Amino acid sequence: MSLEFEYSTTRVRGMRSKLLSATRLRQLLEVKSTSEMIQLLEETDYNEDFVAQSTKFSGMELIMRALHENFKHTLQKLVRINPEEGQKALKLLLQEYEIQNISTIISAKAGDLTITDSDLMVVGKDEKREVEKLLLAKNVPDILKKMHKTEYGQALRKIEAQYLKTGDFRILTRALGIYYFEKLHRLSPGREDLLWKLLALKYGVRNLMIILRVKKSNPKADAIGYLPSKEDRFLKELSRMDDFGKIMQRVAQKRPHLASAVEECQKQNSLIPLEIALEGEFIEEILNLLKFAMLDFAAILGYLYLKELEVAAIRKIAYAKQYGFTGELKGMIFSFNAG
Repeated sequence: MSLEFEYSTTRVRGMRSKLLSATRLRQLLEVKSTSEMIQLLEETDYNEDFVAQSTKFSGMELIMRALHENFKHTLQKLVRINPEEGQKALKLLLQEYEIQNISTIISAKAGDLTITDSDLMVVGKDEKREVEKLLLAKNVPDILKKMHKTEYGQALRKIEAQYLKTGDFRILTRALGIYYFEKLHRLSPGREDLLWKLLALKYGVRNLMIILRVKKSNPKADAIGYLPSKEDRFLKELSRMDDFGKIMQRVAQKRPHLASAVEECQKQNSLIPLEIALEGEFIEEILNLLKFAMLDFAAILGYLYLKELEVAAIRKIAYAKQYGFTGELKGMIFSFNAG
């Protein structure tokens, strides 16, 4: 891409330097309480959001709110510093959060659940207005009516009859995921492009974990139906298998470097060790790719993925601290700001 990205990528390199180091992450993991976690996080780039949210919240709720606001502010900053040439791509990438918001509202309306601000990631004013309309919907069919004239209307109309027949709201959320993934694929069709490599890395990890979670819950389930893309032959193979132990063995056989994590999963009867190993591998791959993304939009996307993973890691540590299973996260010591 052009030198228009020189300013934005320089800013992003500065933002990357403020991501957590392995040492800081280890400190968060080793402290004994959420209060001590808050103190440590107030010494980092999260400080302003903790200070702002501390007037209303405390403890675990403060951590969740501050992380949510910090990530939202990060997305808004990326929009501000992104040049015109990258606006189309960034808008599409941020559409993932818009779809997550719609899916969250659909799920909540289906289960008659309450939604709070921290359940949604609303970046722009236009999106805020659309979200407010959906929040006023009486039920899921009312949401579908409100969405008929939106970008997602056609995708939802195709499966609306199936939803009304079964009452399974997951049909709708999967349709939104498929619609987004197909649109995302058109953004970067070149498989050797840095942007596509980053996208493939992210969705490769996500899709494998979706398959394994579905099969762990119900080994006989057709897990491939839960994915937005059904192109991966290995995932199709796993979906056809109906013995979870053999599925995990196949993962270790296909990806030998994950064999020890698979073995640990079987000992703990948990997918957490494998998820941690995959995240570590994902982070390492992003950092390697970013060495070649000096003045490229991929540098912005790579940073966004690192930030997303960092926030998720802090959330996991906070929950582990709250419920006393920190030991399961001992392998989650990554450096997000290397390079």
